[in-house]
Amino acid sequence: LAFAGWLLWQGWCVWRYQQRLQKLAPMERLYRQLLDWQATQGYPKHPAQTPLEYVQQVGLRQRPAQAAVVHQISQAYLGWRYGDRAIDLPQLEQQLTQLKRSPLKRSPFQQLRRGQRS
Repeated sequence: LAFAGWLLWQGWCVWRYQQRLQKLAPMERLYRQLLDWQATQGYPKHPAQTPLEYVQQVGLRQRPAQAAVVHQISQAYLGWRYGDRAIDLPQLEQQLTQLKRSPLKRSPFQQLRRGQRS
């Protein structure tokens, strides 16, 4: 019975998350999904950080190809939000999907090479 309650609660949480996302504009929804997913992987964005500050932080902690995707989506979001620029949403969605499929952490060799620690 407890497991069924927990499962029901999880389903309700997912449903509420999807409902909140549906109220956002498509580019804002994509950017929110990126930030939410990054947070679940250990790379949260602090509320006081600007998107560009976040991109810099991610660039130091993730593989270059992954940081490039975060950079592209963040730049597209900034262009849409503040510059009224057109965006290629399907291409950005595809990049986010690929990012979610790839391992995020740098290898220990890459960390040592850059003089970083976990």
